[in-house]
Amino acid sequence: MSPVSRRAALAAALAGAASGALAPPALARASSPASLAPAAAPAAAAGTPPPATVWVHRHDVNEGRFFRAGLGGPLTARKTGAAGPVTHEVSDAFGPLATLTEGARTVTVHGLRRTFTEQKKAFSDRFDRTVSGWGSSPGGGRWATPVTGRAEFRVEAGNGTIVLREDGFSQFATLPDGLGDADLTAVFTLDRVPAGDAVSAGVCCAYTDERNHYRARLSFLTTGEVRLTLEKEVGNTTTVLGGPVPLGSGFRPGDRWRLRLERAGSALRCRAWRDGQEEPAGWQAAATDSALGAGRVGVRVLANKGGTALPVSVLVGEFTAAGHWPDPPEVTHDLWVRLLDAPFDGVLTPALEERLRAWAGDTSPDALGYAAMFLPHAAEAVDPVPGTRVLGEAGYGPLGPGTGDGTREVGADFWEYMGLDTWTFPNGEAPAQPENTGPQKRWAGFLDCSGYVRMVYGHHMGMPMVNFRDFDGTNLPRTSADQAARGPGVVVAGVTAGGDPGQEPPPLDGLLAGDLVYFDTPGAAGDDGVGDDSGTINHVGIYLGRDRHGRHRFASSRKTPDGPTMGDLGALSVLDAGTELYSRSLRVIRRF
Repeated sequence: MSPVSRRAALAAALAGAASGALAPPALARASSPASLAPAAAPAAAAGTPPPATVWVHRHDVNEGRFFRAGLGGPLTARKTGAAGPVTHEVSDAFGPLATLTEGARTVTVHGLRRTFTEQKKAFSDRFDRTVSGWGSSPGGGRWATPVTGRAEFRVEAGNGTIVLREDGFSQFATLPDGLGDADLTAVFTLDRVPAGDAVSAGVCCAYTDERNHYRARLSFLTTGEVRLTLEKEVGNTTTVLGGPVPLGSGFRPGDRWRLRLERAGSALRCRAWRDGQEEPAGWQAAATDSALGAGRVGVRVLANKGGTALPVSVLVGEFTAAGHWPDPPEVTHDLWVRLLDAPFDGVLTPALEERLRAWAGDTSPDALGYAAMFLPHAAEAVDPVPGTRVLGEAGYGPLGPGTGDGTREVGADFWEYMGLDTWTFPNGEAPAQPENTGPQKRWAGFLDCSGYVRMVYGHHMGMPMVNFRDFDGTNLPRTSADQAARGPGVVVAGVTAGGDPGQEPPPLDGLLAGDLVYFDTPGAAGDDGVGDDSGTINHVGIYLGRDRHGRHRFASSRKTPDGPTMGDLGALSVLDAGTELYSRSLRVIRRF
């Protein structure tokens, strides 16, 4: 079966998801006419992030075509583009219908309204890196640790270690995501039995500073007893919300305890158990409190005043977090991004008019829909022909010896996400990834930034692809630098990559949903293999539209969030935020 017919088969399977032919992928919420409004998504269980998006029901297709295509009347076109590529804005009796761009294949079509959104991606930090301080947590952002002289933070032997040198001072390591609801688990032990007074280790949420947060803590007493307490601290005043609950005795250095804290609305609860044993079924301490809002998450340790077995090391063997952002990124509009068979030549033929009318009611996946199908919590889907996964939540790349700091490796293209050993392109290029063979396919399920674009526009939308040669302006190259300079379509706006770091980014006036945005990020921030200040394009994203706050938001695959995201972990995924990383480093806008 040809690639085109395989895509058609997959699209048909997805469009029929409501009938049960295939489990519906996480996509966009679409608003149909009031009489056919899709059912609301089911509420997520406490502590469980909801799906990123909700797909529309199949019956919306016919309703949409009747609503627009059957009654739209004659089409009119208005040509614009004095300061950029020439665009044709096509309208019918209902208003704007589509925008086409001369020299580009992508078309933005007005159809049913839908919302693109994202919630926090769960992650686990096992401290399997070599780095100064605690470095970056894979998928959780960079750990913030104090430099006080009273404690030392380091990573060694698979543990995040905190060496307490003085008694009576709390020490925190926190992560930047501002979570509301949160579900946190950490594994703790000490390198010695406390003397003089207890040593405590806990997890915290709703953290704004050391004087304002919730925490569940394990107290390791001088007698070897372990106790659990649920607390809040507001304005430097501590209130016990639950406990202390005795958990066990006979603690010895190296004995590992798991501690879980969950916050769901105003409900707080925690439990702890010896590592290796089953997690208790019930909560051991619980309370209701709403004094604090969203905040950072992390760990908190303390050698009580009077402790004499100092220095003492608190070892964190694992930190796992899931949760909800109280203000998730959200983009709502009625634009769908479709692909013509060839670049638009400026002539609106009867056949093209018919296609635009049909697209107005078509809810099969488009470029933005496919882009959403790799965001956090997106459901997996398998192409029925080759039998490989082609949709579903993606990571950025594997952790490997070449990173060392908890970030992800660059190099995952679309075929590697699918778990394939190689891929033969039409020009004969056939790259092979030796590390992607056998039962443990190292790159399966991952997409770097340009691999994400190629998966969406190349593999699913049908843009012809090459790897590292034969860039003719119609093929989609492998790297973001080559795409920006010699990729398909037209340049909407651009400035010189590199050059003066203080130069203004290109104007955003001509942006359309589905445009490709290319960045020259400084230092190690690059996500496409360039980690210096060489002035080379090193990151690419897909523009989604304006979010609920009016900001220009894009989706891209990034190291810090570990995969495709439209969220703001590590840096804001917006183009108009002044001096923020991606706003200031935008260099090229291209329309395929």
